[in-house]
Amino acid sequence: MATKVLIVDDSKTARKEVVRVVHNHGILTIEAQNGKEALAKLEEKEDIKLVFCDVNMPEMNGIEFLEAVKKQDKFQNLPVVMLTSEATQDVMKRAKELGVTGWIIKPADPKTVNTLLDTFCA
Repeated sequence: MATKVLIVDDSKTARKEVVRVVHNHGILTIEAQNGKEALAKLEEKEDIKLVFCDVNMPEMNGIEFLEAVKKQDKFQNLPVVMLTSEATQDVMKRAKELGVTGWIIKPADPKTVNTLLDTFCA
């Protein structure tokens, strides 16, 4: 099965920026508009190797998504990188406690995305 990356953001524009870089890297993408939708996609898809997730989203935000993911044994080692245009110290601290892999400030820098893809999807 092909390696896949899950991109979670309520902004279609922000998702497309990351999708373009991932596709240029030769990796398939799955998109979700919020954490709730992303959880459903994680359950139904195999071979998701990395998640890029926005912090501020409706229905289920990025921190709530991260918490739900890390509660499940099968996703304990799934790397989740938060995407944000602004993050408070409290949000960053909570994400770190939950096991976030890293942060990317929007707009996502293609070099940073490529480095993460090389690390987690090789």
